[in-house]
Amino acid sequence: MKPMKHVGLVFGALGALGLAGLGGLALGCNGLLGIQSATVGDLDAGAPVEAGVSCAYYCQTITQNCTGADDTEYQGDLNLCLNMCNALPSDTGFLTDTSGNTLGCRIHYAQLAASDPATNCRFAGPLGGGQCGAKSDACTNFCALDVPYCLSVKTPAYLSQSTCETQCLTGGDAGTGYLFVTDGGANTQGVDLPDGTNTLNCRFYHLENAYPSVSRGQTHCPHTMPISATCY
Repeated sequence: MKPMKHVGLVFGALGALGLAGLGGLALGCNGLLGIQSATVGDLDAGAPVEAGVSCAYYCQTITQNCTGADDTEYQGDLNLCLNMCNALPSDTGFLTDTSGNTLGCRIHYAQLAASDPATNCRFAGPLGGGQCGAKSDACTNFCALDVPYCLSVKTPAYLSQSTCETQCLTGGDAGTGYLFVTDGGANTQGVDLPDGTNTLNCRFYHLENAYPSVSRGQTHCPHTMPISATCY
């Protein structure tokens, strides 16, 4: 398995424009779910966020506790985490959740990652590592982010949420969909979002790289497609 490549993320004017439409959708969804939306401007540099089921607390916790080369989620970038968290369709849940596709479950494992990142960071990540949601939930989360964003930068990888989820779950030559790296077997340790593998995880890695700007989106959105030049 190739090591995860770390790419510096810069959110400039293009990034703000590229995310504007998606941000509106995120606020609508999160308003229904009761998830507190937040931006970097809402957070004082270095100041702790009050514990609770919010994107602000989640993103501060996971970016502080998941920093190793094999453990990093959202590429360690607070702004990227906030933008993605505010658009995820996860339920709110509770801080005591230990399973299920909830923000509370992810926060639970992000907290545990302070002492054991190798085990817990993948559970705290957007795909849930097979613990915070099933593979179908991981596909739903991936598609809910990929479809509107890549459409917004005019380089769609999928034309609809349903098409994306079908490809994710049942597409591919073997009809088994994208391979999903979980905590099982040989993948108990190692990179959660590896590049250069025919996995959902690799496609999510490139979706993260697509987020900072329109130009980056136009480069990396095609890498999230069913037939990908980088995830094969």
